[in-house]
Amino acid sequence: MRLRQTIAGIAFAAALTGAAAAKHYYGSIAYSEGTGAIGYSYDQSSKQAAINTALNACYKNADDCVTAINFWDGACGAIAVGRNGGWGASWGEDLHFASDAALDKCSENDDRCVVKRYQCTSAGR
Repeated sequence: MRLRQTIAGIAFAAALTGAAAAKHYYGSIAYSEGTGAIGYSYDQSSKQAAINTALNACYKNADDCVTAINFWDGACGAIAVGRNGGWGASWGEDLHFASDAALDKCSENDDRCVVKRYQCTSAGR
């Protein structure tokens, strides 16, 4: 009986250790409609750190930056901008899905949309 409790305790501790060791990677893209400035981040340790990093990079060139898209754990984000300033942003499992989805969203607001930035994060573990 004591051996079973010991084995169960070891298994439980191993499970906790594995859960504690889980690592996630976050990214974000920020955009300024006024200037077209873009800031981005990737492989940040938290969603808020990713947002702050992207916004701060965008704020170096504009004062009206907004978070366009967030993504994490191996995903990618993209932003597309049209000829009249309309834009769209999205995420996907790779840069192609993210870019295509951003172009689709941009096309709902504008025409001649072009992907201006895409970024991917590392896969979480």
